[in-house]
Amino acid sequence: MLKFKMVFCLLQSLLMIVSSFSVYDSNFKMFVDRAGLGLTSEKDFGFDRAGAEMFEISEEEKEECRRWFNENILTDKNPAYDFTAGGKSFRKNLSDWEINILPESAQAGKYRNGKT
Repeated sequence: MLKFKMVFCLLQSLLMIVSSFSVYDSNFKMFVDRAGLGLTSEKDFGFDRAGAEMFEISEEEKEECRRWFNENILTDKNPAYDFTAGGKSFRKNLSDWEINILPESAQAGKYRNGKT
């Protein structure tokens, strides 16, 4: 059985190589691609339904995001981001920077309260 699968994989690979040398929009390329994929592809597949409630963000998830943002972005101790200016890494040279974290704007507060 293993040799049988190996032969099919080899044949599929050869068909894909031949296809790569064909004209992109040619019927021959489509025929060869379909033949190659048809050797090993699944023909009977389906999709499960997913409702909006499955993707709803819980209050716990929102709170976890806020906590992470406050601890890793709005910080001057160990920020989650880094960049290089003048050949110096920001995170490695925090003492060289004057960092001011300003209060949240009215627009940011609007988005934070679920208006997005």
